[in-house]
Amino acid sequence: MTDLDRRKASDRRARPGRVALVSILVSLACASLGCASRGIIVSTSAGSLENPPEGPAVLVREVRDARVFQETANRKQTPSLTGDARAPGARARAVGRQTNAAGRPGANVMLAAGQSVESLVGDAVARALRGAGFRVVQAGDADLAAARRLDVSIEELWMWETVPSMGAVTNVRLRVRLSGPLPALEAGEAIEAGHKLVSGGFTYDMWRQTLERGLDEWTQRAEGRLSEVRRAVPAGASGDAPAQSAAASAAR
Repeated sequence: MTDLDRRKASDRRARPGRVALVSILVSLACASLGCASRGIIVSTSAGSLENPPEGPAVLVREVRDARVFQETANRKQTPSLTGDARAPGARARAVGRQTNAAGRPGANVMLAAGQSVESLVGDAVARALRGAGFRVVQAGDADLAAARRLDVSIEELWMWETVPSMGAVTNVRLRVRLSGPLPALEAGEAIEAGHKLVSGGFTYDMWRQTLERGLDEWTQRAEGRLSEVRRAVPAGASGDAPAQSAAASAAR
């Protein structure tokens, strides 16, 4: 037997041990968190941002959860629902799946009651718009008629966990499409972001931290892109300042 053959044989003998070690780590983590039998509830919040004193007015007309879920999923990165997450109305709160004792997708990670993926992403879009110099208006505002309409489609927002040789890793991936009568957004543009959180062990709070940091990273990326869009809006365009729409209304 050559040296190469001996190394290959040694690797084959060692591989089951490595697989067993990973399975043990997953089992221990799930045993401590109960992730094989029940879901995790995540409650999160983000600070608001005031409108700038002037700038183009934008109305976020619709925030739509357009995510596609698979009936069954062998990969943790694939959005899928199980158990109570399949109940009517629960889909809007599903944001991830845990890993069960067998290393496969387990119970869902859910937002707390009263929260939804649409509300979280809607808040993130509003922060990005304001940070980029747009004024976000609502129904009843004086300059609503002059505001550009922006539609938001959530194509992906999903979390999953992996078990490396040491510690724990939670991941989140976001893809949100913005479309409306603004430069470069007429046909819609998807903005993506993600975050990976490495911690010393599995905890409930790591899911919240991962989600919040992922939303923050998406907001920063969206703000950067929307700042470019803002610079392309012609000076003096409709809705550029609060006084413009008021004056136009008075003239009519």
